[in-house]
Amino acid sequence: MDTNAPADLYSEDYEELSLQFRKNNNWTCQKCGIKLKPEHHHFLHVHHINGVKSDNKPTNLMCLCIKCHSEQPDHDHLKSKEDYIKFISLYK
Repeated sequence: MDTNAPADLYSEDYEELSLQFRKNNNWTCQKCGIKLKPEHHHFLHVHHINGVKSDNKPTNLMCLCIKCHSEQPDHDHLKSKEDYIKFISLYK
């Protein structure tokens, strides 16, 4: 492990950027096309396509519902989250 490599962390403004990106995409998953109701906006995630959390270029970001996000490489862990289970029960 390279101890000199910078940590792959979300940027300080990521929360605001994520909210704006999801709003700009009309709270819609870019993979399956589901549009989330206001009370379910937390089920829409911003996915970093290249896997680098600090790379917030618009071309590296994608709005995905939690189900589609869980299907991305290295995101299988999302399937064990309570939000995933709730989403599946609401949007079968």
